[in-house]
Amino acid sequence: MATMKSVRYLAIALTIIAALGITSWVLRNSLVQRISNPILADYDIELVDISLDALATSSASIGYLKLVHAKGTTIIVEDLMLPIGTADDAIKTYSARSVTVVTSTRNDDAPFELARLIEQFLSLSDSLTGNTIKVAEFNLPPYPGIHDLRWAVFDDKQYSSWAIESVEMSLAVSRLGGDTYDFRFSLPSQSGPDDVVSSISGKLQQGEHGIAINAHSMLELSNWQTLAKLVGILPAAVDLHSGTAELQFEAEVPFDVLQSPVALATLDSTSPWKIGYADETSDVTEVLVNSGSTINIRSTFPKVDWSLQRTGMSVLVTNRAWSNVPLTVNNLACQSGPSCSMGVDIAWLDAEMPIGSAAKVTSSSVVDITFPVDGIHIDVQPNASLELSALETPDNSINRLAVHLITAASMHYEGADWQFSADSIDTDFDSFSLDADIAINSSIYLEKIRAGSSHGIVEGSAGVFTPSIRLAPKKRSVAVPGIKGQISLQNSNIVFDFETVDLHRNGSVSGKHNLDSGIGNLAVLDTAISFSDSPLSNRVTPLGSNLDINAGNLAVDLRANWAQAKSGSRFEAQSSLQLDGLAGFYADIAYIGFSTNVDLDYSATGVSVGETAISVDLVDIGIPIENISADIEVDLDELTVVVDNLRMTAFDGVISAAPFIFGTGRDSNTVIMTARGIELSEMLSIEDFAAVDVTGRIAVILPITVTDDGISIESGTLSGESPGGVIRYLGGDPDSTDMSGLGLATTALSNFEYESLEADVSYSKAGDLKLQMQIKGRNPELDEGRPIVLNLGVENNVPQMLKSLQAARAVEEVLEKQLAE
Repeated sequence: MATMKSVRYLAIALTIIAALGITSWVLRNSLVQRISNPILADYDIELVDISLDALATSSASIGYLKLVHAKGTTIIVEDLMLPIGTADDAIKTYSARSVTVVTSTRNDDAPFELARLIEQFLSLSDSLTGNTIKVAEFNLPPYPGIHDLRWAVFDDKQYSSWAIESVEMSLAVSRLGGDTYDFRFSLPSQSGPDDVVSSISGKLQQGEHGIAINAHSMLELSNWQTLAKLVGILPAAVDLHSGTAELQFEAEVPFDVLQSPVALATLDSTSPWKIGYADETSDVTEVLVNSGSTINIRSTFPKVDWSLQRTGMSVLVTNRAWSNVPLTVNNLACQSGPSCSMGVDIAWLDAEMPIGSAAKVTSSSVVDITFPVDGIHIDVQPNASLELSALETPDNSINRLAVHLITAASMHYEGADWQFSADSIDTDFDSFSLDADIAINSSIYLEKIRAGSSHGIVEGSAGVFTPSIRLAPKKRSVAVPGIKGQISLQNSNIVFDFETVDLHRNGSVSGKHNLDSGIGNLAVLDTAISFSDSPLSNRVTPLGSNLDINAGNLAVDLRANWAQAKSGSRFEAQSSLQLDGLAGFYADIAYIGFSTNVDLDYSATGVSVGETAISVDLVDIGIPIENISADIEVDLDELTVVVDNLRMTAFDGVISAAPFIFGTGRDSNTVIMTARGIELSEMLSIEDFAAVDVTGRIAVILPITVTDDGISIESGTLSGESPGGVIRYLGGDPDSTDMSGLGLATTALSNFEYESLEADVSYSKAGDLKLQMQIKGRNPELDEGRPIVLNLGVENNVPQMLKSLQAARAVEEVLEKQLAE
């Protein structure tokens, strides 16, 4: 539109200048009065002011000339020189230092008679033959000025040259005969004025209904980029470095002003195009267009609206460390503004990127691009996608990363400043490896993403939701609670405020990290997991069939802070773990009601564990052990555990241990276990002792030694508690005639009332338990109750016995029964 208005008013102004010169010799002394009506009436222009500096026989000098159009447009001519008195066959030169056109309104909706304007231009060879017009400066605010205009008219030819801003151009028109003309529009080039790649040649035909224009030329695109920028087809920041194309051009300009003139052009690449985009920071993006379909351009006047279509092309993009990124651009459509829309697909194998390498990068999107002043604006349509496979970076790796744009996103660049916004983005990543042993799988949903950089300061915010996170340490998958909340970047501070989701008790996860100072903190508060809702085997897979946690809660509180600096890093943390009523099994051992509180403190000096108490309602190893409790203190530096007040109940008795220290780094550890009130009838109620009926209680002292290769007992003692008890062997009727040792013992034990029971106890690392017993008492049915002393040796393999006991029940049944109670 700017160019067409400039041409329109320039043509009018130059024609008036020429007309003034032609008539000035005839009119001479009455120049002002006679110009006002007959010469300017055809243009609806009135002369309102003139300053005639000099009038000689050969020329007239007009210092100032002001004309007003009927619609209010003002034309001002300064330092006008008119030849008068020159011979008719001599070349006349008209010149002006400045011509300025000031329109009454920028929204002039009157029909633009482009065909008549071209017709008037062509007819100048009839009326202005032998005349040359020069204008040093032509202005049509607010449009770019025209400089160094030269217009020469001959019998069958016209030649004009001019410059707009830094763009020099020329036009030569020759009449071929009748209403047919040949034209050549040229730009200067390094190859010289006759270089075909710097000019467009064609023919112009006047007809009954209008004017037809046709052209066919080969173009070197770099020679035409300044003109393309001037008319608004090419943004100022985009450069055409190299490339050639074949141009086909045709236009129909009707005499009917109600019909818009239309121009159609096609460009076919004859060599690859190299295009560059540079922002204010001199960051250059280079685009190499290797191949593609025909570019179709359509323009309509007088607003000079244009559109461009291209179905597809193959592109390589390079920016800084991003080299030769392959793109396929589909359905490219551009229009005045300029603005473009296109589909962009990426299929990049063995991709080398600044962040690392990937086996494959694929992307698909539809984008709209506009070029406002000093910037670029990009709108990405919904359903855009990006996927990276086998991404390897110096610090970690990702097997698969997928990003899906749910709603539209927009990006705006202006120099070094940029802005990004989107309402919803979904991401999935598989096997994001933090180190060689741990990988992360998760889906993250981002909402209301806002980010940008202004004067070098980057800020942003987003809503974050992830239903769950799965860690994969050593071929296992561990479910970590999901989170939802907000994350933001403000003044180099990454700030996040989340809450957990779908837990027994949802807590908060908050913190911040300063990118400049390296100082940050993290707080995880009031968070609790329930294994009653989902057992450990659902959270850790494969967990294995030999263990699980089926009930109880785990609560976590954590506070941490850190500082990262060149001189070194600092990390401090305090954590509290509360285990409440855990129930589960390990191998064939079931446990119920395991509870404790553990406080951990991590600092530069190491990790410390606070004193704590543990309690377990039941441990079933085939034999039920109940009400276990102890106070423990862990020293991680020394790798020791101090145990005090260890106590439990079994067989209706109480088992306890003297305070002891258990060191994992020691060759052996010794624990003195003491039992009181053990009910023999309970202890021998198992099937292996079904033939023995025993009453009474015993006490036991067992010095237990633990080494790397097993557990052993030496010099243990077992003793009966007063008042003794009864032993009845139910294996068969005693034979009073059998006088052997076994026979006498069987007869005595048929109804043996013992007063004392003493035994030495030993236990081997192979699991063999040996008792050397001495029992004193009497059988009232023998020899009127004469005192009897029995010395017995008892041996049994404890692991085999426990296996038989465990085989008689299933840990799942034990847990189900106990939890039901």
